[in-house]
Amino acid sequence: MGVAIGAIIANVVGLCLCTILSVVGLVLGIVAAVTYESSPQTSKICAIISYALFGVGAIIYIILLLMYGGVGLWSLMQGGSYTGY
Repeated sequence: MGVAIGAIIANVVGLCLCTILSVVGLVLGIVAAVTYESSPQTSKICAIISYALFGVGAIIYIILLLMYGGVGLWSLMQGGSYTGY
């Protein structure tokens, strides 16, 4: 049951980072938590898929963060003036 709860928590954090894959992961984590008693193997598979989706979403978030940061830095290096707002 701990793996399913961990999947739910990880995907809630992913939702805070605004990754859309976390919605699917959150649903799979809830399914894993609900089906734990009746089918532990299915629960484990759902939790693993949930963790994988969280990982993919986190990697996409980091890549986008680096891209946007790089574009902003490139803009400043090219002589663009920073006006604050």
